[in-house]
Amino acid sequence: MRILLASLLAVIISCPKDAVAQPKHSAPEKNVSTDRLIAAWNKSWNDRDSAAITSQLTNDAVMLSSAKTMNGRSQIAKQFVSHYYRSMLNLKTRKFYESAGGNIAVQSGTYTHDIQTAEGKPNTLSGGYTFVWELQADKSWKLRFLELE
Repeated sequence: MRILLASLLAVIISCPKDAVAQPKHSAPEKNVSTDRLIAAWNKSWNDRDSAAITSQLTNDAVMLSSAKTMNGRSQIAKQFVSHYYRSMLNLKTRKFYESAGGNIAVQSGTYTHDIQTAEGKPNTLSGGYTFVWELQADKSWKLRFLELE
């Protein structure tokens, strides 16, 4: 059900909001590697680099988690990244679905990571994810939608 929701959201995001407001992209990247995009995400977390993590988000990114919904890069940075980037260790992802075309790329899969508890003991957590990247006017790919379960 969540993959269906994420796929529907990817379609909605890819539809023009307003022909005037849409940035003009010249020749969309046909063969973007979602593996490359998720590797950059994982590296940022594993390096504990909060600036690199948040730089991968669009200004209007949306993040859904089992706990809450966050809207915008600044809210995601404040309520998610700042709370976890120091304690998350060894983030690994395993893809089970990907799609890319035009200005949108999607990847879903599972993740595992260790988290340093207050007592100093690592605890392993796991779950599922769906990420939707959007090609920007400067040809970079940024996360527009993130779902973690």
